[in-house]
Amino acid sequence: MSEDIKLINSVKDLNFWISKEFINTLSNPKKDVILLNGPLGVGKTQFTSLLVDQLFNVDNLKEKNITTSSPTFSLHNIYKKNKLTVHHFDLYRLNSEKDLESFNFWDVFKEDNACIIIEWSKKFDILNFFPEWRVHNIEMSFKDETSIVREIKYT
Repeated sequence: MSEDIKLINSVKDLNFWISKEFINTLSNPKKDVILLNGPLGVGKTQFTSLLVDQLFNVDNLKEKNITTSSPTFSLHNIYKKNKLTVHHFDLYRLNSEKDLESFNFWDVFKEDNACIIIEWSKKFDILNFFPEWRVHNIEMSFKDETSIVREIKYT
């Protein structure tokens, strides 16, 4: 599997990459798992917000009636429009794979038209559980300690 590396200087750049490149890699109907990893504050939730806007064809703030937020405390946020459901998980606070069962994590993989975004997926070995889903690995990092530039590695 090839790796694509992008340097992102702003939210505008990130939105452009999502809308012009990344969104075209998603399946139709949707059966995609997006594994988002990277340090705190790198932009994982921002990525999710921009992707949800693109998936739901939101072009301006007047159309935006879905508010995305970090599921760090709720663990699972759900966004729906028409027949598409986006499940947004944050595994940062979980201690073991057994914790996944406490909020029906595995049930979302029974859906037919869904996009599942999992922040902090590297905490657990969950890649083996998605055979019929297209898996997208996104590793976000700061280019260096003093830069606001983000590096995105996508496989």
